[in-house]
Amino acid sequence: GRNSRGIKEPCDGSKEWEERRTFASRCRFVGGVDGMEILCLSKTGQHPRWMRVVSFAVGLFLLADGLRLYLSATLETGFNRFFPYLIVGGALLYFSGFKKRIFLSPEGLVRESKSWMGSNSQILAWKDVAHVTLAFRRNQMMCFFERRESVTGIKVLFDRDQECVIRNILETYCPTVEVNTLS
Repeated sequence: GRNSRGIKEPCDGSKEWEERRTFASRCRFVGGVDGMEILCLSKTGQHPRWMRVVSFAVGLFLLADGLRLYLSATLETGFNRFFPYLIVGGALLYFSGFKKRIFLSPEGLVRESKSWMGSNSQILAWKDVAHVTLAFRRNQMMCFFERRESVTGIKVLFDRDQECVIRNILETYCPTVEVNTLS
């Protein structure tokens, strides 16, 4: 089917839509906050494993080299010789242990972050969502979930292929919420 503007709807029962729905059913898994079910995982905030491993190795090297310079320092050299190594090495080590993910669950939109220091999670419940706006660019889709009684919200980046899954989730968990599309 086509909508009022003559644009083909992505969830129109076609073969392509059925393939996406089958893919979406495979995407459901448990592993979020306290075993929360993950309906759709966002691309926002995810860094490849190789990037974290490299930052850990380089950070460890820089910290060790900074410590070596500190221990071999004299009064003339001061902080300017080893301090940058310690700062950059510490920042890279922190980055290597930082993980952030945003996903849709039956409870709402979940923002979860973990680091060496601890973890934090925030949930925007479906009942608190006032509007959802979908904006497309190339093969990506930005979803803006606006909070009720506020002009603020959460921007989340998804693959364009996940549009149908997200629309189905919104229809299931918050059917009264208006979904706008920007082309």
